[in-house]
Amino acid sequence: METIDLTVSNPTVVGFHYPRDWQEGWSGQDLHLPYAPDALGYAGARKAIAAYLQDQGMKASPESIVLAAGTSEAYAWIFRLLGSMGDEFVAMVPGYPLCDAIAEWCGMSLFPWPWRYTSVGAWETDWLKLAQSISSRTKALILVHPNNPTGHYLTEGDFQRALALAADYDLALIVDTVFWDYCHLSTPPSPVPASEGPLVFTLGGLSKTCALPQLKLAWMHVSGQQAKVDAALDKLSWTADTFLSVSIPIQTLAPSLLTTRRLMQKPIRERLAENLLQASTLLGSSFELRKPQGGWSLPIGLPHGPDDEQAAIALLEREGVLVQPGYFFDFPEEGHIIISLITPPSSLREGLNRLQRFSMHSGWIAS
Repeated sequence: METIDLTVSNPTVVGFHYPRDWQEGWSGQDLHLPYAPDALGYAGARKAIAAYLQDQGMKASPESIVLAAGTSEAYAWIFRLLGSMGDEFVAMVPGYPLCDAIAEWCGMSLFPWPWRYTSVGAWETDWLKLAQSISSRTKALILVHPNNPTGHYLTEGDFQRALALAADYDLALIVDTVFWDYCHLSTPPSPVPASEGPLVFTLGGLSKTCALPQLKLAWMHVSGQQAKVDAALDKLSWTADTFLSVSIPIQTLAPSLLTTRRLMQKPIRERLAENLLQASTLLGSSFELRKPQGGWSLPIGLPHGPDDEQAAIALLEREGVLVQPGYFFDFPEEGHIIISLITPPSSLREGLNRLQRFSMHSGWIAS
């Protein structure tokens, strides 16, 4: 029996056709470009990124943008900018397990910031409990907009509470917006607000924005009180100049990629919508689908089933269906699996049919 992988999140291997002019633009790069590095990044690229952020409703300027080779590197630079050995950062959970490893590499740690799913289908957190958890070693709140894998966007109220908490406890905000463009709502989500006080680092990159993970380019936009911004940019410039990790060809290509990003986003959006409809049709009456507001993932609750790990192992061994257990992402309750919504629709259909069949045979759901 062929294995169906419902976890794949690499857009380059799931059958999308990339625009030919993108490919020609990349292959036609002049590799004998003069090497004149700019520590913050190529000015043309930063101008294009600022325009992209402005399209989201943000107040952004090229002078406040720093380029890095991927958001993982951006996180590491920000952690080292804000903290020292033994310091900590607050991370939303459920959440993608990336920053734990980066914080550990930096000699720091994360502590979880729990969000819970309410009866009205929204995600909320206990802000008072969060405030009580902050210590002198806490340096920043990490917000993911939309969250991965829950797919929920932060509201304007969430941002205002986070900014107020940051001001009260001298914290920064790190806002990861890599999936921002893939919105399933009829009304656009709240943009990242401009800060006139606490530092706010807004992260994004070509990996998701243009579905090009192989072209390593990410960005940080820094806002806040001007003196704090200037000091942060000065230190980030020193770090970026030390590593010079972003190649000149991808920086020169970035403006055209961002200008034409919707050519690639359109087929992805169409697949996301098709797969969400498929999942709702096939599973909606038997499983708890925590329908995302954005992003590429779908959390599925297994009624009356085993724990996450047992469910994932059983599905793989008996039905050849690969899913991710909820505990990978620190889901607070048992019985959740996560699937990728960029899976080819035919593979998703077959995988979900196998899940439904196996769940009936195993007594997870009534036949």
